[in-house]
Amino acid sequence: MSPPPLSSTPVPGDMPAPTQLKVRVHAPSANQILSLVVPLNISFHTLKDRIDAKLQRSTSLSLSAGNVKLKYVDDNDFSDEDVQIAFETWREQVGLGQQLGQLGEIELYCQR
Repeated sequence: MSPPPLSSTPVPGDMPAPTQLKVRVHAPSANQILSLVVPLNISFHTLKDRIDAKLQRSTSLSLSAGNVKLKYVDDNDFSDEDVQIAFETWREQVGLGQQLGQLGEIELYCQR
């Protein structure tokens, strides 16, 4: 039996779940949007550390110094408590197969 041709269209159930997550961090006070790609299994603490390192290299902002906080827009409201929940919810959806075959993406904001 020969393998299927390369041009065959995958069946949706056969599409692999994403293993990476694209994180877009809006930093309006620095007039920048930073992007980074992280493994889907990254811990929230490590994600914040990676974002902070990129912020410090690209801007004068820092999560660890406390001059900005990482926030997520939930119901048109900025909330720092919801950042971890949003990240974990997205990971759970992937685990349930709701985001199959896509590079995951989440948008976060740095606010003073």
